[in-house]
Amino acid sequence: MYFEGIYLLISIRFVLFEEVGLAVTSDDRVVWRYAQDNQMILITANRSMKGKDSLEQVMREENTPTSLPIVTIGNIDQLMTEPDY
Repeated sequence: MYFEGIYLLISIRFVLFEEVGLAVTSDDRVVWRYAQDNQMILITANRSMKGKDSLEQVMREENTPTSLPIVTIGNIDQLMTEPDY
């Protein structure tokens, strides 16, 4: 990555819920808060607005200018079968 004469190397590590002590059944509010508290970028294929703890609802209520982004994958099946996706 290149910014105004500076090259920046970024190390990315992917972790699963179990690795960080979250249950797979954790609601989106718990996951959002964990990611923000631990300076993690959340990657998801599910960003629905179903319920008070849905990821979209949590973002509307808790997002701030300093919140880290959420990356939403539009088609997880295509990603898994087509690496160029």
